[in-house]
Amino acid sequence: MLRRARRKFKLRSRTISPCPLQKLLQSEDSAGSVSVAGYERLFPGRRPERSLNPKLPFARNSRRVPMRAILSSSVLGVVSLLASACAVPAEKAVPAAPFAPETAMPQAILFDFTDPTVARAWRNVDDDVMGGVSSSRIEALPHGARFFGTVSLENNGGFASVRSTPAPLGLAGADGLELELVGDGHSYKLSIRLDGDFDGVSYQTTFTPPAGKLSRTRIAFRDLVPMWRGRRVSDAPAFDPARATQLGLVIGDKQAGAFELLIVAIRATDPL
Repeated sequence: MLRRARRKFKLRSRTISPCPLQKLLQSEDSAGSVSVAGYERLFPGRRPERSLNPKLPFARNSRRVPMRAILSSSVLGVVSLLASACAVPAEKAVPAAPFAPETAMPQAILFDFTDPTVARAWRNVDDDVMGGVSSSRIEALPHGARFFGTVSLENNGGFASVRSTPAPLGLAGADGLELELVGDGHSYKLSIRLDGDFDGVSYQTTFTPPAGKLSRTRIAFRDLVPMWRGRRVSDAPAFDPARATQLGLVIGDKQAGAFELLIVAIRATDPL
C-alpha cells in the first residue's frame, strides 16, 4: 500500500500543467505537438519545415507541428524583435532648401534679418535732415525686416532710407552682394559707404525687386556709382570692397507715396 502511494505521488509530481500557449495550440491528444493551423496563427505567412523532435517526424503536408518547433520559433522571433529594436536607425535624408539660387556660388551672409536683433541695429535717415517731411521705419518680423514709410516731395524733399551701424563689413575678395527681398513695385538703391561719415560719398546702384514675391537680386560692385546728395562724384576713388563700412537702402527718385520692402537677408558673393 505504501509502495502504491509513493508511485502515485511520483506520477503526480511529474505532471506539469501546460502553459497558456500550449493550452491554446496543443492538440487534444497531448502528443507534444500543435496543429499547422495553430502554428500559422502564431506566425502568419510561415509554415514549419521539419520536426525538432526525432520521435515526432514532420512533413510539410502533415497536420501536426511539434511543440519544440513552436518554442524554438518563438525564441527566434523574440531575438529578431530585440535586434530590430536596438538597431541604429538610418540617417534621414536632409530635405532640399525651399529656395535655391539660380547659380550656385560661395556666399557669406552679412545680415540675416530673420534675427530680430539685426534690424534693431539699423536706423532710418530720411529727408527731414534737410527740411523734408518723408518718414520711414524698419521693423523686425519673424521672417525678416520690414522697411516701410511714406515719401513726400514737399519742402524739396523726396527720399527715405535705412542704414546699418558703421563697422567693417569684411567684403575683401567679394565681387558683389545678393539681396533676398520681397518688393512692392518701387525701385530702390543700394548704398555702400567706405567710411563712417554721415554725409559723405556713397556708392550706389538702382534695382527693382519683383512685387509680392520672394526674389534674390544680385548686384556687382563694378556697377556701383559714387554719389553725393543725388549727384555723381566724378573724381571719387574707385570702390574698394575691403574698405566698406556701412550699407544702406534708399527710396527716392520722386516716388511719392507709401512704400514697403521686406528684407530677408543680404549676402556677399565671391567671384566664380
